[in-house]
Amino acid sequence: MEIRTSMQERSRELLQKVYTGLGLGTVALVFQACYGTFEAIGLDTTIQGKVRAHATDKPVAGIKVSVEDLYTLTDEHGAFRLYVPEEAAYTLMLEDIDGSENGSFLPRIMTLSLGEVTAAKLDIPLYAAK
Repeated sequence: MEIRTSMQERSRELLQKVYTGLGLGTVALVFQACYGTFEAIGLDTTIQGKVRAHATDKPVAGIKVSVEDLYTLTDEHGAFRLYVPEEAAYTLMLEDIDGSENGSFLPRIMTLSLGEVTAAKLDIPLYAAK
């Protein structure tokens, strides 16, 4: 009888975990269906673009792209996407944080207006460190 009770308890615990997980997933799905994503309801602006090496025009991976305390890294295609609160202007900082893995690049700071950010994808050249 003890083995059966123990198995029943484990089954009950497993079912509780499954139902809890399904419950949270359902809540997230219903929220998104009713209200859309945060970007869709106007809480965020997307800053997106591509970082490339000025000398070669090749994409640069592993560059930290940040606005204040929010950041992302460029992917293998040099692409990035960063969701930020909507502001009139942004100070975008680009930093090579992986050392010499992808070459060595100088940091770059750019000030962009909301119009520049939302008009198109940014194409940002970085200059090699000497």
